Amino acid sequence: MTENELKAISGLIAGMQLAIVHLANITADNNGLSREDVASSFETTAELVPKEANNQAVMQLVLRQIASGMRSPVVGAEYDALISRLLH
Repeated sequence: MTENELKAISGLIAGMQLAIVHLANITADNNGLSREDVASSFETTAELVPKEANNQAVMQLVLRQIASGMRSPVVGAEYDALISRLLH
């Protein structure tokens, strides 16, 4: 795999994580859930990934990064407006 291919794959994964954070925030906001509760749910899910699952540590890392993204001070009205502009 070339360095450019690796960068492209890393960018796609990061973009997907950002999209999941965005969708989780919208889902929480539109359903009267706290973002903290949803973030905690991602962390709980991480703990439930079985040890025998392929790439358990990576899956747990991704789930924890999504939870962290939801708690980020960048997340909020300004962030949602930025994503909205990028999507339209």
